[in-house]
Amino acid sequence: IPCLTSLDTANAIADCLKNISQPKIEVHISNIYKREEFRQKSVTAASADGILSGFGISGYRLAILSLS
Repeated sequence: IPCLTSLDTANAIADCLKNISQPKIEVHISNIYKREEFRQKSVTAASADGILSGFGISGYRLAILSLS
C-alpha cells in the first residue's frame, strides 16, 4: 500500500484489511522511527501480519519472500 496521507483514507484501508484473511505485510521504504513523530504511528499496522521498515525498496522483495 502506498504512503497514506489522509487519516480517513488510512482508516478506510485498515477496515478493509481487517476483512482479508490472507497474510499482509506493511512495508515502509524508510525507517519510520527515524522520521518525524507523527510518521511513527501506523493506522494500518494493527491489520498487518508483519511490518518491514527501513530496508529501502528491498523491503518489497523481503515481504514477498516472507509470504512464500
